[in-house]
Amino acid sequence: MDFACNGSAGLNCYNCDVKVRINALIFLPLCVKIAMYFIEIEIERGRKPNMTSKQRAYLKSLAMTQDAIFQIGKSSLTPENTKAIDEALEARELIKISVLQNCMDDPAEIARMAAERTKSQIVQVIGKKIVLYREGKNDKKKIQLP
Repeated sequence: MDFACNGSAGLNCYNCDVKVRINALIFLPLCVKIAMYFIEIEIERGRKPNMTSKQRAYLKSLAMTQDAIFQIGKSSLTPENTKAIDEALEARELIKISVLQNCMDDPAEIARMAAERTKSQIVQVIGKKIVLYREGKNDKKKIQLP
């Protein structure tokens, strides 16, 4: 939620290009409270805020050499798939998932749901391939991010 003042009585939202005509003294404290609320939700869910582009690029380079270890088919993301993905993230930290042609759901939506359910982060979604990352526990950490 990044806002910029567009003059004397309005604000522009960078995320959705909404122009707000309201007194900035009333609006800005409200926006800060809303932004802090969403940050608190992310922390409560056990997720760190988004990774840096350097970290994402490093994880992409590691994922290039990996084969997909899961296939999401016609039944989409089932609880069994979610549990298996969670266990794989626990063991490997970085996994690649393939979405089959007979799956009617959007791969980006499947990635978002899988990341939310497993408390992981989406590294990339390219075509029908999804890469997820979840930092391992201190004693089981295999990947050191830059």
